[in-house]
Amino acid sequence: MRLIFSLFVSLLHIAQYGKPFKLHDFDKPAKNSNINSPSSSVKVLQEDFIKAHVDRASYRLIRLEKNGIEILLVSDPNSNKAGASVNVGAGSLHDPENFPGIAHFCEHLVFLGTEKYPIENDYESYISTHGGFYNAFTELTNTNYFFEIDADFLYGALDRLAQFFYAPLFLEDSVRRESYAVDSEHKKNLRSDDWARHEVQKLTYNKTHPIIKFSTGTLQTLNTDPKSKGKNITDEVRTFFQKYYVSRSMKAAVYGKESLDELQRISVEIFSQIPNKEEVSEFKSSPLDGKLGISGGNQLYLEFPIPNQLPLYKSHPLSYLRYILTFEGQNSPLKYLRINNYARSIRLEYIHIHEGADILTVILDLDSNQALKYENTIKAFFECINYYKGIGPKREVVEELITTQNMNFNYRLEGTISDYLLELTVAMKNKHISYEHLLSSTILKEYNESDITNLLNALTPLNFRASLGLKSDTINFNQTEPYYGTKYLESTLNVTFLGTLQNVKPEEKVKLGFPQNTYVSRLPNITMEKLDDPPIRPVLYRESELSSLWYVYGSYFHAPRGTITVLFRNPMPHLSPSENVKLDFIVTYLRYVLEAESYYSSMAGTEFYFDSLYHGLVMKIDGYTDKIMEIFDTLMKTIHRLSIHYHDFYGLRDDLIYKYLSSSFLRPFERIKVESKRTFMVTYRNPKELAHEAHHTESDELNAFIYDFFTNLHIDILVTGNIPPEDVLHISYMAEAVFETRYILPSEFINARAITLENDSKYFRLFNVTDPKDPNSAIHYYCEVTDITETKEISALNVLSRIMNQPVFDVLRTKEQLGYLVRSSYVQWAAVAGFQIMVQSERQPHVLESRINDFLKNFLKYLDNLTDEEISHHVNSILNSQKNKPRNMLEEAKKMWSKIYHRTYDFDTYNETVKNYKFLKKNDLVDLFKRTLYYDSKVQRKKFSQHVSSFLARDIFNVNDIPFDKLYSYLSQIGVSVPNQQLKEIFLVSHDTTTFIEKLADYMVKNNSINGNSEDKKKQYSTGIYTYLTSEYSSQKKIFEEQLGKLIDDITEFKTKSTLSRALFSPLLVKSKSK
Repeated sequence: MRLIFSLFVSLLHIAQYGKPFKLHDFDKPAKNSNINSPSSSVKVLQEDFIKAHVDRASYRLIRLEKNGIEILLVSDPNSNKAGASVNVGAGSLHDPENFPGIAHFCEHLVFLGTEKYPIENDYESYISTHGGFYNAFTELTNTNYFFEIDADFLYGALDRLAQFFYAPLFLEDSVRRESYAVDSEHKKNLRSDDWARHEVQKLTYNKTHPIIKFSTGTLQTLNTDPKSKGKNITDEVRTFFQKYYVSRSMKAAVYGKESLDELQRISVEIFSQIPNKEEVSEFKSSPLDGKLGISGGNQLYLEFPIPNQLPLYKSHPLSYLRYILTFEGQNSPLKYLRINNYARSIRLEYIHIHEGADILTVILDLDSNQALKYENTIKAFFECINYYKGIGPKREVVEELITTQNMNFNYRLEGTISDYLLELTVAMKNKHISYEHLLSSTILKEYNESDITNLLNALTPLNFRASLGLKSDTINFNQTEPYYGTKYLESTLNVTFLGTLQNVKPEEKVKLGFPQNTYVSRLPNITMEKLDDPPIRPVLYRESELSSLWYVYGSYFHAPRGTITVLFRNPMPHLSPSENVKLDFIVTYLRYVLEAESYYSSMAGTEFYFDSLYHGLVMKIDGYTDKIMEIFDTLMKTIHRLSIHYHDFYGLRDDLIYKYLSSSFLRPFERIKVESKRTFMVTYRNPKELAHEAHHTESDELNAFIYDFFTNLHIDILVTGNIPPEDVLHISYMAEAVFETRYILPSEFINARAITLENDSKYFRLFNVTDPKDPNSAIHYYCEVTDITETKEISALNVLSRIMNQPVFDVLRTKEQLGYLVRSSYVQWAAVAGFQIMVQSERQPHVLESRINDFLKNFLKYLDNLTDEEISHHVNSILNSQKNKPRNMLEEAKKMWSKIYHRTYDFDTYNETVKNYKFLKKNDLVDLFKRTLYYDSKVQRKKFSQHVSSFLARDIFNVNDIPFDKLYSYLSQIGVSVPNQQLKEIFLVSHDTTTFIEKLADYMVKNNSINGNSEDKKKQYSTGIYTYLTSEYSSQKKIFEEQLGKLIDDITEFKTKSTLSRALFSPLLVKSKSK
């Protein structure tokens, strides 16, 4: 999600299943499409691209002459996944004045049925049924749609996607319901500092520029306000779609296992349906002026209008600027800012708003006690800028960047297909990029002194604006942003102060310089082992009482890279919160002391990190073969010398406490996930407990722990990729030699355990939101199902959870509009497996639980109606995902490492998995559902829900849940006539319950004869309606709460009395080496 200017991401991600459907002819490739016919003529624009050394795909760029759509075809015969991305030149800047958020709203609505596929959830059902996912987001001038799917089903998914841009239905009922989804999405972000800050920044921009408009949309802007003014929302959406969703602004990328000719035939047939329309003109004015805006937070934002960067894709002057301003180590601007307490960090964000409006934002994190002295920070920043202007661009810095970026491009770690296609369609939107550079547009290609100089010269005190996030009681925040409620102050920057900045330079004693990266890989000729298939089982290459070394030489990916993963296994950290904190402290310190090494090695394409886990300290390195051993030696020597001086200790302790306390103030949806883990996992710690322990930890205690930890170890190592055997043995020997350690005993190799629930049990926990102004509540609804050793039931649960995912979303999110965030999935706590549903909503949790219960009651009928053919689709999709080849070396190593970390060593389980799934019958699914998930089951059902409740509107109905029939009866009893239809009309123009009561009382006064003052009567009516609705809500709440089960107030006591699961364990620990 882009948090600067491109904020309007609509996460419509649906994971893993859809409603039942019949296979149609369009699931198969088109036959004998004549791509040379006049109606579908094609121009091939490019076939020869600069691409990565490891890229095995072939490419072709075409244009449909009929409608101007450009399509990049990507053929990868080895891929078992396919995908597509379509970028449309319509975004939030195109929102009409009286409909803020309509571009974002339109993005939502095209998913809800088309003329060819009128069923509302057909697209999501088709994609998730075939092992896929999809997403969409709206930016300032673009909207992007993309999906990924099992390779055999590209045609059906692509055809459905293309219909979005040809014939969406925009049904009245769908439009009405989806306005609630957009409103819920907005309220999800309501308490986000980043979103609130961005909205304040926009308000202080040039008032004539469209960027100042609110862009997400709410129920008011997209539904109730337009209706109250007599406007037809659906007509407005259709008008927007017809005007801005035009073919000449569309770019598409299609990825499949088919040949380029076949992909071209499919794409031409599908995308030629979209009618020919010309692109609308671009915007002209600039959004910036020279002002200071102050709001909450402790960050300083310096915004500069800069030259258009899109034509400069070869010289990338921004890469140079980012490198010299943000590099770590001696003589860096960052070091200068930190030493003088001007800023703790610096980062750059760039946004191309439209032609002629590029903005560079410099973000400086301030200490709270320095925030009011922001002028010192601004002055220090310009001192650094003026220094680099005076020195001028350095060719050797650019040449270093060219080397590292080309290396990282040629041997890149592939991500998901959908992310790659998104990157390609973004590049296609840049009309300045030559076709041959489309795949390599992000890397530096040449040194251009004038481009760098022009960029540096644009960073001038004569042309910038500042925004200061500041938490202070001494400043009069005299304005309020209307959608997020953020207080802010807007003023003009001091002219005298600005005049002093023009020629400021650092003091003589301040030594600024340029980065020098010793980790840049030069890659001499090395032997690379290419494996025909991804490795499944590593070799136990060396074993002693102190360490186990697992090794895979070579890789499915022919690249000079490797991975090293080391676990310093020690049972101490999970024995108590105090030990847990001390291990976290070690990780914090290692990250701090190795900050410069991490920065430079990451820039050069070799990354490392440390983490504290249940079993101890984990160290991971992945990167180029000629540098990975150097970094390994550096890290091991640092650990060997590990001792924390009290000068560093207190600042790091404050950072750690802040981290713990921050995790206590999570939004409801994140909070329920944390509380669920705390409920079910035996040793999971409360962040507040950890903060308390950290506050009482001293440096001498920590150093004593460091000694104890590293003298009582077992070291597990996994090495993969093109790292030669002699280096691998060095890793093992060095790991043992660095530590004078005794080995840990077999009894200390115990994996984590979880609690188990008894049959026919119902429990719930209740929490209040941490932010009293957050309107959202949330629920985590969990049913325990089986132990993971019950392989047949585990297989059935996996299929069942995949079947349920899409109906859960369709019912609870799309149809009932309970909230924007609705998720369901298989979940595993240690050796216990279950099914979970999570919802964030403005409804209170007891209401959400009642709706989930209703869903589980009704789902049995849905399950009964599934055919064997439909079930086989789910089974095949799961098996295909098991066979998926890794996208990169990290994925290659990840699965093997999981088995080593948990000491199960069951590396190859595919054949057993196939057997379990192939013998599954529909009766197995129905039986498992009836016993463990069906709401009315009284035997094996085990339910535990976590409720996080908002303080807002917790004692009255949500406007969508008002019982109109009962309200009608109440009004009749007090002698007031309000037709039922009129109640519904008032509801349709009310965005919340308070507004509904006000509008209803107003109608009652205007349409009924009254004696006395009309305002007094209106107040009397409002009070009476409110009292009635709160009373009715209270009665209904009592009924719902009786169904929740037993309230658990003390989770520690509950866990103490609960039965524990077994731990993950392998009955056959591997003791023999594979040769």
